[in-house]
Amino acid sequence: MDIKKIKQKRFSTIISLTVIILLLLTFINLYAAYSNIQQTVDLIGSLVLDSNIETVEDMKKEALQNSIPYLIFCGLFVLITFAIFITFQYCYQKEERSQVGDAEVTYQVEFQSMLHTMRSIRHDFINHIQVIQGLLKIGREDRAFEYVNSLTAEVEMLELPVKVNHPALFILLQSKWVRAQNDKVDMHIHIDPHNSFKKMNSIDLIKVLSNLIDNAFDATLLGTESERFINIEAKETSSTYIFKVENIGPEIPKNHLSKIFQAGFSTKPEKRGVARGDGLGIIKKVVDQYGGSIDVQSNKHSTTFEINIPIKS
Repeated sequence: MDIKKIKQKRFSTIISLTVIILLLLTFINLYAAYSNIQQTVDLIGSLVLDSNIETVEDMKKEALQNSIPYLIFCGLFVLITFAIFITFQYCYQKEERSQVGDAEVTYQVEFQSMLHTMRSIRHDFINHIQVIQGLLKIGREDRAFEYVNSLTAEVEMLELPVKVNHPALFILLQSKWVRAQNDKVDMHIHIDPHNSFKKMNSIDLIKVLSNLIDNAFDATLLGTESERFINIEAKETSSTYIFKVENIGPEIPKNHLSKIFQAGFSTKPEKRGVARGDGLGIIKKVVDQYGGSIDVQSNKHSTTFEINIPIKS
């Protein structure tokens, strides 16, 4: 059962118990009010033969006045029940909106990355077609055939070199692999094909790895083409999910290590229309939800983020 389902079940249980308890208390107070009124009526009935009409009216008024606090108390319980239900509902919806907002940020970044990749592929495709067309026009069919063969090999390089059984993770890694080929980044992916990460919500898994890999791209692309390197590891032990992303790039200053997970904090230069400082904050929120941990190691040679998520039964 994933975290979202656990939270939904916990919320439903809390609401149900709250409503049941308040209804029981309301019933008890209604019963007490009814018993008090019944006792008063019995008393009036026993005295009506020995009392005058004025005395009976006074006793009726007294019985009604004694019942008013019980009725008010019962009414307050109903209002409190409704208020508690509305409060829980508001808190739950607020948390849901927060989750949706984080997912939207992650997927917006993914869409932008995919759009950039598609534009690069389209640009290259047009160039390739023009070269083939030119070779055919000058009668160099042999060279055109060689060129097509080289394109076939290049297309095969765009295929993800590892098997991934998790559908969402496969799509993510495939898009990152294509981007790495286009940006001339030496990317290595190490994932056991038998690992399914089924105890972790797919959206949360994508939030973590997508933002880690995007940060790695941002850092390693600052270097020369020969220095661009990203290593991705994802594995599952009997008790823990381990995600590790390493990149060659600038060292993260020691005084920034405690700040990089704060929302809005970023060491990257600002760009118009591009949000900065959200990625690591989203990762931190997801890791905290699962009771996990984050370890960051950075030096002048490389930076490594390692995330450990405990597997809950």
